[in-house]
Amino acid sequence: MVDEEKEAIPRLHSDMEAITAIAGRASVRKYADKTVEPQKLEVILRAGLSAPSAKNKRPFHFVVVEDKAVLGAWAAGNSNAKMLSHAPCCIVVCGDGNVEGTRDFLVGGCAAATQNMLIAIHALGLGGVWCGVLRGKEWSRQVAADLYLPVKVEPLTVIALGYPTEQEKAPVPWDMKSHIHYERW
Repeated sequence: MVDEEKEAIPRLHSDMEAITAIAGRASVRKYADKTVEPQKLEVILRAGLSAPSAKNKRPFHFVVVEDKAVLGAWAAGNSNAKMLSHAPCCIVVCGDGNVEGTRDFLVGGCAAATQNMLIAIHALGLGGVWCGVLRGKEWSRQVAADLYLPVKVEPLTVIALGYPTEQEKAPVPWDMKSHIHYERW
């Protein structure tokens, strides 16, 4: 990132350290009827843009959607995305096949951007949840059509976000012994 871009990042105070934000993040599906401030959205979007990607191609684009009719239609179109009907907004993470020709790298870069944004959302006192978009399914076609996505640009994730209505439970700690391996499986 060039120095001018670093200076343009809004300075929002957060007492949360990075490791605390990562470990404490949980999926939030219930939101207060409160708009997310533009400066917080900008910080979240810049966190996404800061994600790593293969050869630093950054094959991701983000579309912020606040239109209640669109959010409601998307909630109705996918039973796993019902929370969109009461979310103040969402961010659609799109992969650009014109920039990244290898789909595995495209998906990986967009996943990294999504995770960065989810951590930023949590650190800013908001809540969010990652909704996967399956390629070739009706919901994917609906989201792409509603956003007028160009050829070779596809929606990969939809992040519903807003102010949580209730304190979410912290994520259940993983049993490290069953998920971590050293040297061999």
